[in-house]
Amino acid sequence: LISSGQSGRMSTKSPELLGAKNVADICHSVIVGPGRVGKNMRQELERDEGLWHDRIKEFLDAMFESFPDLEMLVRKENNAPALRERSLIASASMWRSLAIAWHLTRYEGDRLTADKAKEFFKALEPHLRCFEIVEIRNTRTGELVKKSGMPNNHWLWGPTDKFRVGNRTPEGRHSDINGLGRILADWARKGIPSED
Repeated sequence: LISSGQSGRMSTKSPELLGAKNVADICHSVIVGPGRVGKNMRQELERDEGLWHDRIKEFLDAMFESFPDLEMLVRKENNAPALRERSLIASASMWRSLAIAWHLTRYEGDRLTADKAKEFFKALEPHLRCFEIVEIRNTRTGELVKKSGMPNNHWLWGPTDKFRVGNRTPEGRHSDINGLGRILADWARKGIPSED
């Protein structure tokens, strides 16, 4: 599931779901949410490695319990390229946003129990299978091409402004990932918006 390379991006055809750098970014997001690791935080991390290990393990366990597609990858009943064709759960940026939401709902503000946070993940799971065949303009050639990806003005994801039509991942800038993490944390506390 994990590539040992340092690339921040995984090819759509890669048999691995995430790269080592992606995993490090996801762990960082579980530990500090949308924040940064400064000198004081680094000292705290070094002082209490067991706590951070347990928090990361809890998040990863929740991911594999909540998203059946991930468990199917582990059992080799599915593969990463096929999953990228149909679900946002194959996106490292989505993992990071979910990790930020986990941090914000489990360790800051009005805290959710692990079970409640997992209930949110399970409720979100069908909404990650949102791709449709869309027509977009190839930026190199200028021609219109059809591909599977985020539809235009998707009722749930469109209003977040964190997705581009035709993409299979949220925007990858830190501000977008942090913003989506905060949106997901809000949905975890208040409920996923309904289609109406």
